[in-house]
Amino acid sequence: AMRRSERYYNGRCNRYNLDIEDEILRCDNKKIVFFFRKGVVAQGDFALYYRIGEYLAQNTDYEVYCVNNSNVEIQKKYLDSGMHFCNLNSENLKYFDGATFITAYNQLFYLLEEIAPLNNARVLFLFLHPQIFKWLSLQVSPFFNHNSVFKLISTHNAYGFMDKANLLAVQSHSNVKFEERYFPVALEDITKEFSPLPVLNNDEINIAWFGRLDGDKIYSLINFLDNLIGFEFEKPITIHLIGDGNAKQTIDINKYAPQMRFVFNSYMYG
Repeated sequence: AMRRSERYYNGRCNRYNLDIEDEILRCDNKKIVFFFRKGVVAQGDFALYYRIGEYLAQNTDYEVYCVNNSNVEIQKKYLDSGMHFCNLNSENLKYFDGATFITAYNQLFYLLEEIAPLNNARVLFLFLHPQIFKWLSLQVSPFFNHNSVFKLISTHNAYGFMDKANLLAVQSHSNVKFEERYFPVALEDITKEFSPLPVLNNDEINIAWFGRLDGDKIYSLINFLDNLIGFEFEKPITIHLIGDGNAKQTIDINKYAPQMRFVFNSYMYG
């Protein structure tokens, strides 16, 4: 499927250029579609999209859809949000002609494969992880040229970055010019009041990081550490890592010494 998608993109690129360049301004379908590839059980992207989708459904005149998401547990929280949930299929696809599809960049070929029969469609690709274009590369031949896609989405403002780390990651591998255009990361409303805990140690700063230390998560931690070390705190910092994974050796402890020290607590049990 991936190779067929790649051939579709390369073989019919002119058609997609024409769609975007000549017809994007004439698309009046008031539908926003958050797209997932079928069978995904992850939660991070879904939670991010749903919070934005809920706001759009309740505060704009757009119809908002989340398609191909099989995570029923997350859907339950948004049944009264005004969003619609369904799977794309041959019977309902025509209903989305002219819609705006939003998806992660590494879902490019999955999306093109499913919406190929549509006459018109606008797309917005999101860069949600510094390694996301490398994940796409695993789906296609090693000779695939990301710059051709980057130029297309840059020219037509069809992109968004989760944060500056994602923008810098793309810029480090491409000479295509991207503006700082960020996709908001929304948090759920927190109504519970929290009382500050007593200070553990006045002589140092203690920070806990909770999460897996695997390849798809480790760069968020490294980005945090790189920014933290730049503040040049007067007090030493102790980073308590709660979690484990196969990429923990990616953390260059010597890079942050002597200002930071690390305590690896492994997994949390109980």
